[in-house]
Amino acid sequence: MIIGQKVMAYRNLNNGKIALRSMDNKVIGYCDTLVLKACSTKIGKGTQATIKRKFDESGKRDRNVHAFIIGEIVSIDQSIDQINGRNVSYNPFYADFFYFSDNRSEQFNGSNFVAFKAAPKTEKMTSIAF
Repeated sequence: MIIGQKVMAYRNLNNGKIALRSMDNKVIGYCDTLVLKACSTKIGKGTQATIKRKFDESGKRDRNVHAFIIGEIVSIDQSIDQINGRNVSYNPFYADFFYFSDNRSEQFNGSNFVAFKAAPKTEKMTSIAF
């Protein structure tokens, strides 16, 4: 992982850490905190539809990684506690898009910077747009 490298970031569903994929879809590492710049979002609509269909059929929430925030690495494993901004979230059972946690109907499409802080699987990961 190199500062300035363009990556796709997402929460690892097994360990709760932030996983980083290169733009050719190879996992290149994991971290506890991350700051990206020039951010955009990507959601795999086919996988999203499959997850919803399986939920409708069985009532079980399938877990497949299909949503990413894409950006250039600014920092890795540095404190982000002093960063102020708006929390961003994604839940395919709530909305088809990334949204701001304080106004779930407001779609998040990207921003200049996004900071992430990993959390155990039982807690929510922090994603802050600023």
